[in-house]
Amino acid sequence: MARELVVKYRLGTTGPEREAIRAAADVRPAGLVDGRTQAVRVLGDQTAAEAAARLEADPRVVHAVPNYVASSSLLIPNDPGRGP
Repeated sequence: MARELVVKYRLGTTGPEREAIRAAADVRPAGLVDGRTQAVRVLGDQTAAEAAARLEADPRVVHAVPNYVASSSLLIPNDPGRGP
């Protein structure tokens, strides 16, 4: 999604530490992916790339990547048992 990132935190990063990391990067929570990973929405005039760089500058962040939306194609799969 535009202006949304997926952020993975290092093991052991506490909830208050995550809040501080998000505040410093000017992003807000947009949903949990798993125990160490969450979607965040980019705030203000910064780009998603700028916010990702700010997040990744923190050693408690493993990565911050765009939250892409996947869509299916109109192609019919050629896998056995998966076609019409």
